This record gives sequence, structure tokens and C-alpha cells, in this order.
Amino acid sequence: MAKPKVSVIMPAYNAAPFIGKSIAAVLNQTLKDFELIVVDDGSTDKTVEAVKTIKDPRIKVFSKKNGGAASARNVGLKKSSGEYVAYCDADDRFAEGHLKILADFLDAHPEVGLAYTKAVAVNTEGKDMGTWGEVFDRNRMQYFCVMVPSITMHRRECLDKAGYWDEDPALKNIHEDWDFFLRVTDDYKVAFLDAPTVLWLKLPEGLFIQSIKNKRYFSGLEYILKKRMKKFLSKKKKGKISPFDGYFFYNFRSCMDAAKEGQRAGAFKSAEVFESNIAPMFEDLSKMDKGNLEIWLVLVLIYFLMKKSDKTVEAAEIAVKLLDQKLDISDRNIVNLVVSSLKGAVYELGQAGEKEAAAKFAAKLKNAT
Repeated sequence: MAKPKVSVIMPAYNAAPFIGKSIAAVLNQTLKDFELIVVDDGSTDKTVEAVKTIKDPRIKVFSKKNGGAASARNVGLKKSSGEYVAYCDADDRFAEGHLKILADFLDAHPEVGLAYTKAVAVNTEGKDMGTWGEVFDRNRMQYFCVMVPSITMHRRECLDKAGYWDEDPALKNIHEDWDFFLRVTDDYKVAFLDAPTVLWLKLPEGLFIQSIKNKRYFSGLEYILKKRMKKFLSKKKKGKISPFDGYFFYNFRSCMDAAKEGQRAGAFKSAEVFESNIAPMFEDLSKMDKGNLEIWLVLVLIYFLMKKSDKTVEAAEIAVKLLDQKLDISDRNIVNLVVSSLKGAVYELGQAGEKEAAAKFAAKLKNAT
């Protein structure tokens, strides 16, 4: 049997209410040369039964124990054979030209390994929640996933270097897509097609909100940062091993945003997350790259926000020895975080009587502003 042009991988968990429409949208594609691999991830509802009511020889259904979306996608990848791989979550819907637009682009651009479009996000009532998908930027991808699985298509050969989806429990249903696409985009050229070709359903208690409430958002982020640090370290030539100035502050801002979201939802107090998740995360990163001023400035800010004067001074005393490092950051929001860190160091060092060190931070602060 000839191999299909495209393999569409659809992980599904308790998706009975909406998977029928997602499958129908795949079957309605203008590109007909595809296979649809549905992987039931241990559903407890009638997901499998709902899929089996749809009769089409291109649909293949597999069931497994619950292990998360990454493990389900890996089963699908191993069962598939298409030249190109696309993903469709069981609550998303393709526009009819989605597969053709991406496959035609990859056909015409053999130098590109992965291409992606835009998703129009809607809630369960059909209200427009904005779009997801933007022009690819390598630095931005290091701290923010600019794509969701359902808008992507990549060559099967991308798996040769990137490997499969990481099934570590830390990434179960959070950040696993970011991790996978980071690895693909490490080694393959990426293209963004500015076309809204996917309807992305955002559930009121989606995986993102769940991950913040159960704090997996933070443990998953820590897992990725440490994993990336090891990669950066292996390619280190000289100086700092972070990929660009502001890298750690960008990721710290993500932590702060998630902490605020969790507090608004009543899941926890921000101070609790700083103590149990955020501070330990950056303390561990400081051990991996001991001479990076930026990590120590993040720690200064963390301790200052936690009102831990002794810790702030301790981190500042290490940072002051690294103040000759340049931080070339253009994003004003990130610059503001750096300024806040420097101000905190000046204040706490002044309170501790460390006038010489405080003066050095004040000089750095003047340059930063």
C-alpha cells in the first residue's frame, strides 16, 4: 500500500462530545491523500465509540493507558507513515484547505522542515478569543511557544534529529508542545504562513488553567529550562551560556504572570509559589551557569519581592562581581524588571551598610535607565 502524503495525529482523552466534528473537518480537507491516526489516551467516556461510528478507511484508531498528550502523539507517530506529519487535537477543527496549504508549501520549499499557520481561538459558546500564531522568532521561541500543535506540519525526517515528544511526567499536558517544537526548530528551518486555518477550542477549565492550579506549569517550565541549559552548556564556547540577553528575565516574567493567574483563581498565594517553585528554580539555574549576571539579578529581584533582605544581599554580593557584563535588552518591560532588581539591590545593600557595593549597583542602574 502506498504511503499517504500526510499523517494527521489526533490524541484524544474524554473527547466524545466534540471529536466527531474534529474528525469531520479532517475528512473534509481538499487534500485527500492523508491518514488520520486517532489515539485514545485512556478515556473513561465513549470517545472510542464515537470515533468508530465514522466510517472512512483513512481513519485508524488505537487505545492506550492514560499518559498524556505527548505519549498519545508518540503512539500515533509510530503507527503512521506519511511523508508529512500534522497534528489535530480532538477539540480543534481544520479549515478545509489547511492540509493542502501546508503540504503545498513544504513541497515548494524543501529547505523548510516545519511550517505553521494561525489558529482562531473560540470559547465553548463560539465567542472569538483572538488568534494564535505569529512570525517565527528564534529568541522568542526560547521563552514562549509561538505555535500550537494543530497549526503545524513537519517533515517526518525532522524526527531524526528532534526525536519524539518528551513523555516526562513534568511535561504531562503542559509545555510538552513547546519542548518538542523547540527541538525541531533547533535543527530545521521554520516558516510561518499568515493564514487562519484552524479553529482552536478553548475550554473554560483548559489544560493551561489546570496546570497553573496544580503548579505543574512551574515544574514543567523548570524542567524545560534545565533541559535547555544542558543543551546550551554543551555548545558553550565562552562567557554566558544563555541564548540571548534577557532570556532568564523573560522566563521569570512568565512565572510571575502564572503566579498572578493562580492567585486570581484562588488556587494559591503568589508568595507560596515564589517560595516553593520560583526561587528554587532559579537557584538551581544559578548553579548551572554560576557566572551569569542575569540569573543573579533575577534572584535579587525574587528575594526582594519575597522581602528576604539577607538573601537579597547575599545574591547581590555575588552579582556585584559580575556587573561588568553587558545586558543588551530592548524590550522595555524586561528592562523595567532589570531596573527593579537593581533598585532592590541598592536599597538592601544600603540598609546593610554595604555602601561600596550599593554604589556599583547604582552606577549600573544609571546605565540601565
